[in-house]
Amino acid sequence: MDPQKAWRWALIPGGGQIYNRRYWKLPIVYGGIGTLVYLSIDNRQKYQCYRQSYLAVVDNDPNTVNTCDPSLTDAQLKILRDAYRQQYEYSVAGLIGFYGLTILDAFVDAHLSSFDVSDDLSLQWNIGARPHYNAFSGQLGYSPQLQLQLRPKGNKKLRPIPHF
Repeated sequence: MDPQKAWRWALIPGGGQIYNRRYWKLPIVYGGIGTLVYLSIDNRQKYQCYRQSYLAVVDNDPNTVNTCDPSLTDAQLKILRDAYRQQYEYSVAGLIGFYGLTILDAFVDAHLSSFDVSDDLSLQWNIGARPHYNAFSGQLGYSPQLQLQLRPKGNKKLRPIPHF
Protein backbone atom coordinates (compact mmCIF):
# COMPACT_ATOMS: atom_id res chain seq x y z
CA MET A 1 0.00 0.00 0.00
CA ASP A 2 1.31 3.43 -0.90
CA PRO A 3 0.99 5.95 1.97
CA GLN A 4 0.74 8.84 -0.52
CA LYS A 5 -2.31 7.28 -2.16
CA ALA A 6 -3.78 6.74 1.29
CA TRP A 7 -3.50 10.51 1.89
CA ARG A 8 -5.42 11.19 -1.33
CA TRP A 9 -8.08 8.65 -0.44
CA ALA A 10 -8.38 10.22 3.01
CA LEU A 11 -10.17 13.23 1.54
CA ILE A 12 -13.24 11.00 1.26
CA PRO A 13 -14.59 9.93 4.67
CA GLY A 14 -13.65 6.26 5.00
CA GLY A 15 -11.67 6.39 1.75
CA GLY A 16 -8.40 5.51 3.42
CA GLN A 17 -9.98 2.45 4.99
CA ILE A 18 -11.38 1.44 1.57
CA TYR A 19 -7.94 1.89 -0.04
CA ASN A 20 -6.31 -0.23 2.67
CA ARG A 21 -9.05 -2.87 2.26
CA ARG A 22 -10.10 -2.56 5.91
CA TYR A 23 -13.81 -2.70 5.14
CA TRP A 24 -14.72 -3.74 8.69
CA LYS A 25 -13.75 -0.23 9.87
CA LEU A 26 -16.28 1.50 7.61
CA PRO A 27 -19.28 1.08 9.97
CA ILE A 28 -17.20 2.61 12.77
CA VAL A 29 -16.12 5.54 10.57
CA TYR A 30 -19.56 6.29 9.13
CA GLY A 31 -21.31 5.65 12.44
CA GLY A 32 -19.00 8.05 14.27
CA ILE A 33 -19.20 10.73 11.61
CA GLY A 34 -22.98 10.36 11.29
CA THR A 35 -23.50 10.59 15.04
CA LEU A 36 -21.30 13.67 15.38
CA VAL A 37 -22.96 15.38 12.39
CA TYR A 38 -26.40 14.68 13.91
CA LEU A 39 -25.31 16.07 17.29
CA SER A 40 -23.83 19.15 15.64
CA ILE A 41 -27.01 19.90 13.70
CA ASP A 42 -29.31 19.22 16.66
CA ASN A 43 -27.27 21.33 19.10
CA ARG A 44 -27.01 24.16 16.54
CA GLN A 45 -30.79 24.22 16.04
CA LYS A 46 -31.47 24.25 19.79
CA TYR A 47 -28.84 26.94 20.32
CA GLN A 48 -30.47 29.16 17.67
CA CYS A 49 -33.94 28.61 19.13
CA TYR A 50 -32.88 29.56 22.67
CA ARG A 51 -30.78 32.43 21.35
CA GLN A 52 -33.74 33.95 19.50
CA SER A 53 -35.99 33.40 22.51
CA TYR A 54 -33.48 35.06 24.83
CA LEU A 55 -33.16 38.04 22.50
CA ALA A 56 -36.96 38.29 22.32
CA VAL A 57 -37.24 38.38 26.10
CA VAL A 58 -34.50 40.94 26.78
CA ASP A 59 -35.26 43.43 23.97
CA ASN A 60 -38.20 45.03 25.88
CA ASP A 61 -40.38 44.93 22.76
CA PRO A 62 -43.85 43.45 23.44
CA ASN A 63 -44.20 42.41 19.77
CA THR A 64 -41.43 39.80 20.02
CA VAL A 65 -42.26 36.57 21.83
CA ASN A 66 -40.36 33.63 23.27
CA THR A 67 -40.99 30.82 20.77
CA CYS A 68 -38.99 27.97 22.37
CA ASP A 69 -40.49 27.72 25.85
CA PRO A 70 -42.58 30.68 27.11
CA SER A 71 -42.43 29.41 30.70
CA LEU A 72 -38.67 30.07 31.01
CA THR A 73 -37.18 33.23 32.44
CA ASP A 74 -34.48 35.24 30.73
CA ALA A 75 -31.80 33.80 33.05
CA GLN A 76 -32.91 30.23 32.27
CA LEU A 77 -32.96 31.00 28.54
CA LYS A 78 -29.44 32.40 28.76
CA ILE A 79 -28.20 29.27 30.60
CA LEU A 80 -29.78 26.98 27.98
CA ARG A 81 -28.46 29.13 25.12
CA ASP A 82 -24.92 28.97 26.50
CA ALA A 83 -25.16 25.25 27.22
CA TYR A 84 -26.33 24.39 23.69
CA ARG A 85 -23.67 26.63 22.17
CA GLN A 86 -21.00 24.80 24.18
CA GLN A 87 -22.42 21.41 23.15
CA TYR A 88 -22.47 22.55 19.52
CA GLU A 89 -18.82 23.60 19.68
CA TYR A 90 -17.85 20.31 21.36
CA SER A 91 -19.65 18.26 18.72
CA VAL A 92 -17.96 20.17 15.88
CA ALA A 93 -14.56 19.76 17.56
CA GLY A 94 -15.32 16.06 18.07
CA LEU A 95 -16.24 15.71 14.40
CA ILE A 96 -12.99 17.33 13.28
CA GLY A 97 -10.97 15.22 15.74
CA PHE A 98 -12.69 11.97 14.75
CA TYR A 99 -12.17 12.68 11.05
CA GLY A 100 -8.50 13.39 11.77
CA LEU A 101 -8.22 10.07 13.60
CA THR A 102 -9.68 8.20 10.61
CA ILE A 103 -7.08 9.85 8.37
CA LEU A 104 -4.31 8.97 10.82
CA ASP A 105 -5.59 5.39 11.04
CA ALA A 106 -5.54 5.02 7.25
CA PHE A 107 -2.04 6.49 6.98
CA VAL A 108 -0.57 4.31 9.74
CA ASP A 109 -2.34 1.23 8.36
CA ALA A 110 -0.84 1.90 4.91
CA HIS A 111 2.64 2.21 6.44
CA LEU A 112 2.30 -0.96 8.52
CA SER A 113 0.81 -3.11 5.76
CA SER A 114 4.29 -4.32 4.76
CA PHE A 115 5.49 -4.85 8.36
CA ASP A 116 6.79 -8.38 9.02
CA VAL A 117 4.50 -10.10 11.52
CA SER A 118 5.82 -13.61 11.03
CA ASP A 119 6.60 -15.93 13.93
CA ASP A 120 10.37 -15.67 13.29
CA LEU A 121 10.79 -12.41 15.19
CA SER A 122 12.89 -12.17 18.31
CA LEU A 123 13.66 -9.40 20.77
CA GLN A 124 17.32 -9.03 21.68
CA TRP A 125 18.78 -6.66 24.21
CA ASN A 126 22.18 -5.25 25.03
CA ILE A 127 23.30 -3.25 28.06
CA GLY A 128 26.19 -0.84 27.97
CA ALA A 129 27.54 2.50 29.09
CA ARG A 130 27.81 5.56 26.92
CA PRO A 131 30.44 8.23 27.61
CA HIS A 132 29.39 11.87 27.65
CA TYR A 133 31.14 15.15 28.30
CA ASN A 134 29.62 17.59 30.81
CA ALA A 135 30.34 21.08 29.47
CA PHE A 136 29.58 22.79 32.79
CA SER A 137 31.89 20.74 34.99
CA GLY A 138 34.42 19.87 32.28
CA GLN A 139 34.39 16.19 33.27
CA LEU A 140 33.85 12.99 31.34
CA GLY A 141 31.10 10.73 32.64
CA TYR A 142 29.18 7.62 31.66
CA SER A 143 25.44 7.06 31.21
CA PRO A 144 23.81 3.63 31.30
CA GLN A 145 22.16 2.58 28.06
CA LEU A 146 19.77 -0.22 27.14
CA GLN A 147 19.44 -1.26 23.51
CA LEU A 148 16.47 -3.34 22.30
CA GLN A 149 16.32 -4.78 18.78
CA LEU A 150 13.50 -6.59 17.04
CA ARG A 151 15.05 -8.88 14.45
CA PRO A 152 14.20 -12.00 12.47
CA LYS A 153 15.33 -15.12 14.34
CA GLY A 154 17.74 -16.12 11.58
CA ASN A 155 19.82 -12.97 12.07
CA LYS A 156 21.36 -13.28 15.57
CA LYS A 157 24.05 -10.65 15.18
CA LEU A 158 23.71 -7.69 17.55
CA ARG A 159 25.23 -4.38 16.65
CA PRO A 160 27.26 -2.94 19.51
CA ILE A 161 26.17 0.26 21.16
CA PRO A 162 28.11 3.09 19.51
CA HIS A 163 30.48 5.04 21.75
CA PHE A 164 31.11 8.65 20.91
